[in-house]
Amino acid sequence: MSILFFILIATSALIFFLSLEHQRWQKKSLPSYFRFIALAILIAGFVYGLRLFSLGTTLFSICVIFMLLLSLLPFLSLLKNQMPMSTNKKIGTQNGH
Repeated sequence: MSILFFILIATSALIFFLSLEHQRWQKKSLPSYFRFIALAILIAGFVYGLRLFSLGTTLFSICVIFMLLLSLLPFLSLLKNQMPMSTNKKIGTQNGH
């Protein structure tokens, strides 16, 4: 049951991140009205969290999940943009030899 709570908060954080203009996952960010969609999903997660946990636990969990994902998502784009190493290089050779 609590996995749905995490999925709602994570989806909200992802949509909010992708609607920012400085994100590097897509060539163009999502339109700004997606932030309202992210807010609606966040509120749905909050209401669902209140059914599972107390108010303090729900607020703390939302803050932790949201902050964790918003701090990790920019770094995941670096992994996406890494180019694979070239396989044409000979092993054991150096420049000039």
